[in-house]
Amino acid sequence: YQRRVHGKPPNSKSYLLMTKGADSIMFPRLRTPKAVLDNVQTHLDKFAREGLRTLVMGQRTLDAGAFDNFLVTYENIKTSNDKLKEKRLNELFDGLERELDLVGASAIEDRLQEGVPEAIAKLMEADIRVWVLTGDKQETAIEIGKSCRLITQGMDMIVLTSRTPEDFLKKLDKECRENHVNLSEPIPRLDEITRSVINKICIVIDGPTLAFALESGDEIATQFFRLGILASSVICCRVSPKQKADVVALAKKHGPWITLAIGDGANDVSMIMEAHIGVGIHGKEGTQAARSADFALGQFRFLTRLLLIHGRWAYKRVSWFICYYFYKNIAVVFTEIYFAFFNGFSGQIFFPDWLPMLYNVFWTAFPCMFTYGIEKDVSPEMTMKYPRLYKAGQVAYYFNMKNFWKWMAFAFWHGMVCFWVPVFGLTGVNDSTGLVRGHWWISTLSFSILMHIVTVKLYIETCYWNKLNVAVGIFSIVLYYVSVFIICADPFAKLLQPQINGIIFSILGSGRAWLVLIFMPTVALAPDALYLLYQKMFEPSPADKVIRIEQKFKPVSYTHLTLPTIYSV
Repeated sequence: YQRRVHGKPPNSKSYLLMTKGADSIMFPRLRTPKAVLDNVQTHLDKFAREGLRTLVMGQRTLDAGAFDNFLVTYENIKTSNDKLKEKRLNELFDGLERELDLVGASAIEDRLQEGVPEAIAKLMEADIRVWVLTGDKQETAIEIGKSCRLITQGMDMIVLTSRTPEDFLKKLDKECRENHVNLSEPIPRLDEITRSVINKICIVIDGPTLAFALESGDEIATQFFRLGILASSVICCRVSPKQKADVVALAKKHGPWITLAIGDGANDVSMIMEAHIGVGIHGKEGTQAARSADFALGQFRFLTRLLLIHGRWAYKRVSWFICYYFYKNIAVVFTEIYFAFFNGFSGQIFFPDWLPMLYNVFWTAFPCMFTYGIEKDVSPEMTMKYPRLYKAGQVAYYFNMKNFWKWMAFAFWHGMVCFWVPVFGLTGVNDSTGLVRGHWWISTLSFSILMHIVTVKLYIETCYWNKLNVAVGIFSIVLYYVSVFIICADPFAKLLQPQINGIIFSILGSGRAWLVLIFMPTVALAPDALYLLYQKMFEPSPADKVIRIEQKFKPVSYTHLTLPTIYSV
């Protein structure tokens, strides 16, 4: 990867082409004697081993005719509709940047931002695979990897850098055999991969070798990725912006992984755009990365909060929101299904027309949104102390078939209670006027019981009670009764559904109805509460264990505490 600048000296008929880039790219373009280049290479290698970032600069004088021809060709390609436009432009630049004169080389210290090593260590502890894609020399990248804790003591480092495709394939085959990579089997989950790895490994590969891996066919690319996913970290050095995007595309292609790319420069834009989630860092490199990303951060270390805290909270919120939304709809639908069996599938509806219509729109939507929109269980401090809590998403802990059908089972049970108790307990009973309570009286009471149950169920499942979500829950119940009062009032009932005229007033005037409204939600939700109690006591989740530690030792410092099992892998 290199950059070029064209300039024309004053009162001159020639142009000056100046180019800077990596030594591996620049040296083949220079016409400087080999002895000089060998001397420069020695110094560059020395600087790289010290962790300095190196560049080589060259220049070439172009006469006006050659430059004009280049400019015409450039404009023709740039304005064409050729699908290979980018390839033709690269070939044009490549032809121009030849026979350069060496100007010099530079080595600068690019200091890490505050908290980068600690942030990367936490991400790796959360079993997140970290791939570093950089334009630095291999020696520089390795030293930076050590300082960033990408390469730690006791970790096996696999260097795949090769001069020829044949050498690369030999190294790749050897490492795949030693690490038991089986291409015939599907790629396992991350937790299964982690269990299969005896020693942690780090893979190092340079840009030209990465091209061998990506451009030698799908089988070689798959083999490289299967080896890379075993590693805790992969360092790709001397890579171009296109190669960065290709590596992200490789990960997306070979599994259900969610990819996140983070960068701070214009050369990271293609990578950020390719990933599922793009994160840009505001810095001295400019704002192109931040403007192209889904999230913008001030420093790299803030990524840990974005992922480990807000990412984990968001996963649980969405999981529980989906389960609850299905639950409350299945509960009301199964109440109708039980009635269909009861009436012999006559086609008669159970609930008054307007109740199911307003159920999702007004009465149950707001508590769900305000509760799970701000749901949180483990505090940020404890989440940062135990990064492995993030593995809940990787192992689908909160959203899986078991949890989904658990919610559905409770929905079947609650629908059963809401239908059969009013039907068998209150059907045919005379009220104070001597009239028999009929179908619409029973169905409205049944719907009221259901409203109580699904609202209380929401607060049984949530970990975070606060003034806002409790107030919204109370408001939704009040809104329900106010709405039903209006719908059952004489002027509106005659217009909407005459059969329900005054029904709610009759229900609230019945002592038995009050007993059912108060005690039946308790009976219906008793299995929910008992199951939750059993789970917390005998099968606690990793989050439950951390919450217990937090409650037991708060406000004591957490630094000396250990957690027995966190999604053990």
